[in-house]
Amino acid sequence: MLKNYGAIYCWGPLGAKAEKSSCKNEDANPGLAECVEELRGSVTIFTGEEIARENLRLCMQRKGWDLLFVDGWVLG
Repeated sequence: MLKNYGAIYCWGPLGAKAEKSSCKNEDANPGLAECVEELRGSVTIFTGEEIARENLRLCMQRKGWDLLFVDGWVLG
């Protein structure tokens, strides 16, 4: 699970329901490693956290995974 300011996320297959039973973090790990390598050259110390997170999310979607909000709260 990924925790961020009171919200809990996980990686699940695209189109999966946003619930803990949809979490497949271990299955998503190879894709995550690929995305980190792909994005490594495009990130600098000036890249904001939100931009980096969105780029990672988009890369993972291309690999068939989505970041699911499964618990907690999001302040907007």
